[in-house]
Amino acid sequence: MSKVSYKAISAADFFYRNRDIAGFDNPTRAIYTAVRELVENSLDACEDGGILPEIKVIMKNEGDNVYQITVEDNGIGVPRDNIQSCFGRILYGSKYTHRQARGRFGLGGKMAFLYGQITTHKPLHIISSAVDSEWVYDVKLRIDIQTNQPELIEWNRRKNGSGWHGTIIEFSLEGDWPRARKQIVEYIRETALITPYATILFVDPDGVLYYFTRSIKKLPPPPTEVQPHPVGVDVERVTRIIGETKTRDMVTFMRTHFHRVGPKTAQKFLKSVGIPENTDPKSLTATQIVELVRKMKTFGEFLPPDAKCLSPLGEELLKSGIEKELKPDFVAVTQRPPSSYGGHPFIVEVGIAYGGEVPRKENIVLYRYANRIPLLYDEYKDVSAKVIRSIPWSRYKIKPGMPIAVFVHIVSTKLPFKTAGKEFIADRPEIEVEIRRGIMECARQLMRYLQRKERIAREKQRINIYEKYLPLIVRDIAALAEQREIPDYGKLIEKSKILIKEAEKTEKEEAEAEEEEILAEAEAPEVAMDQLVENTSEEDVQKIEEILAERKTAAIEGPATEEPIPTETEMETEEEPLTTTKPKKETTKTAKKPKTTTKTPKRKTPKTKKKSKKKAKKTKSPRRTEQKKPTETQENNKPPLKSPK
Repeated sequence: MSKVSYKAISAADFFYRNRDIAGFDNPTRAIYTAVRELVENSLDACEDGGILPEIKVIMKNEGDNVYQITVEDNGIGVPRDNIQSCFGRILYGSKYTHRQARGRFGLGGKMAFLYGQITTHKPLHIISSAVDSEWVYDVKLRIDIQTNQPELIEWNRRKNGSGWHGTIIEFSLEGDWPRARKQIVEYIRETALITPYATILFVDPDGVLYYFTRSIKKLPPPPTEVQPHPVGVDVERVTRIIGETKTRDMVTFMRTHFHRVGPKTAQKFLKSVGIPENTDPKSLTATQIVELVRKMKTFGEFLPPDAKCLSPLGEELLKSGIEKELKPDFVAVTQRPPSSYGGHPFIVEVGIAYGGEVPRKENIVLYRYANRIPLLYDEYKDVSAKVIRSIPWSRYKIKPGMPIAVFVHIVSTKLPFKTAGKEFIADRPEIEVEIRRGIMECARQLMRYLQRKERIAREKQRINIYEKYLPLIVRDIAALAEQREIPDYGKLIEKSKILIKEAEKTEKEEAEAEEEEILAEAEAPEVAMDQLVENTSEEDVQKIEEILAERKTAAIEGPATEEPIPTETEMETEEEPLTTTKPKKETTKTAKKPKTTTKTPKRKTPKTKKKSKKKAKKTKSPRRTEQKKPTETQENNKPPLKSPK
């Protein structure tokens, strides 16, 4: 029987043995994750201080698949007393608060340093200076994996004469740059898209420079730290809060330590739980705490979480980033109202881009972001991809192969990642509904743009037809009318071309306008020809109208027919067409008789009556009413026949 031994390991030792959990499972993924984590930390350091970010990432090839990575930012820096622990201890940082942040575990940056240490055994080099600090600190250290403590190698400081603030990090690691090149460049590009207020400079190991300038000097509103919502806490969290509280009654306890709980709501909740209001929180038993937490999750009168702890990008910044990087022909963005899942607030922002530099693919191109972090791996498993696959795009006039990109950005205090690598979001029903509504709202705007574009294309085709055949038509009409001068039709075509060019120039302006303005402007091409006629000279319009009128009469009076053309009086007297042709001839004859004498209609009227009676005998009874109509018209014509007397 073997002897069993027990021992504890540190957090650094745990992630050293299980580094694949954090995305460092192979050299390709490791070098990509290292760059991503350090860029995210630099952006957070700038945004926390309200500073427009200026990020520099430089990679150098040191040989044998070893690469040196240097990341510099102009953020708030790290205070002197926190430098060693912030870079030398796993699970230590500023991310463990109830507010939005790119990082979630306080792990990514330290895991990159740890991976570099175990593959190259080179120390980490840090240069940092906090805002308004008189000193710049230059530190070299390693991580003691067994104790999870920083191992200081070198510590220097110098005067900060220029007032510089920020952080510079330099370390080496083993990686596979040729295979990771595509993902790293795409990550930098998508980061520049979702942070249009940042300037990012990236130099790869091959010496290629990628420079992304900011397109807007406006930062998103900073998030604020709030208390946890009662629906989203568990027994352990409530137990810790009770141990730290200084309150002496339950009403004050609920109001002080939980988000959006007022005195009336606290009193109703405590009454439903059965706990007196004046009970000291520290006197609660374990059973009462468990019952308290269970009632919190089922009590339906708590207000939903407030979104002030979130920092969404906003429609203006999202649209600016899309236009800066993809230069599309059309962009539609929307921000959904705040919602929550499990007591955690979240906001969904959606955008759709069409044309420009958007790549053409069989499926729609999807850009996923979580707290302004681009997500490049495991796209098929993400909730956004699931929603896109379920939408019937044909309803919005979108076909496969069109250059269309969809952008989904989710911000929350706690994103439902399925792995520590933070690559895809779980399909929570609340998040799925908001993503679907946002995509459909943008798709409707894109549909209206495509319809407007089709109308302009039809108008162009129509003008081309006019330009091709109008000269021939006008020439033939002038010849038929025996006119020597041909009307000037060139102005009509020239002005129509000008209107089409103006419509093409204002496409982007119409897309940015409100929905009512878009619909009003979309109808403009349909009345373009009427506007052209109004702008044409009066003489040309009269000539064209005269020629068309003469041509119309010539076409009507052209070949002679056996039957005479009915007069206007006959057209007015005829109410319905008859089933046989004989009554028609009789009505035409009676209409022409007033030209002679008044006696002839009196003699012929009995004949028509006899004929109608004979016809009525042959036909069935339902048709008798139809045969009486000619006699009624004749009776109506009697007054004009008596007038000659």
